[in-house]
Amino acid sequence: MSSNPYQPPQSRDARVSRILPRDLGPVTLWTTIVFSLQAVLLLSMGVAALFMGQPSGGDAPSPSPEETLSAPEVFYALSGLGWTILMIPGMVLFFVWIRRANINADALVRSRMEFTPGWAVGWFFVPFANLFKPYQVMAEIYRASDPKADPDYWSLAGVPHYLMLWWLSYLGFNTLFQVSKEVQLGGWPAVLGCVLGVTAAVMVVVVTRSIHRHQEEKAGELVSGRPAGSAPFSLIGFH
Repeated sequence: MSSNPYQPPQSRDARVSRILPRDLGPVTLWTTIVFSLQAVLLLSMGVAALFMGQPSGGDAPSPSPEETLSAPEVFYALSGLGWTILMIPGMVLFFVWIRRANINADALVRSRMEFTPGWAVGWFFVPFANLFKPYQVMAEIYRASDPKADPDYWSLAGVPHYLMLWWLSYLGFNTLFQVSKEVQLGGWPAVLGCVLGVTAAVMVVVVTRSIHRHQEEKAGELVSGRPAGSAPFSLIGFH
């Protein structure tokens, strides 16, 4: 059936939105805001921990009833409270983003992806498998979204180094966070945990914004009729 000649032509953004089933723009923006705030709060905690004078690796000395908290201790506690408040919204936003990005990525490639939208999130909650499967999920989303990847061999495309940096910093921060529930960490362990947390939060912003930009670019190429993946790519490793 021919199109209606009296219907105004669709804008490029409208045609791109027809290729991408989910709009990543709003959730990417809110993910950027929340995780940027988390990075600032964790950085504040790290700076405060440096001035608290706690013994490295030992329990933080609790003040007696007659003592008052020092300024660094108050700053550390308030920053920690702010981070705790943002933790759940940040997780929800990130999981919503992963699910939508997975759906979009699947629409941008010819062959089916290995991970479904449900399991793209679900692997984060499976013991032991959550040590490596979420990274594979994100790597697959990146490869399928990469406008430079070959349309037929996109799964062999490389991934950037910052994707591994995100995952390793996330694992390190999560490990120290779980340990701190059993043993109150102070001194350099607390500072290290904050550094890993800041790195993980910043990398979430970098990864989500990068993949969102790639998906928009790849969909735009498909709209323009230019085949995606015409540029050469690295078969193995990183680019």
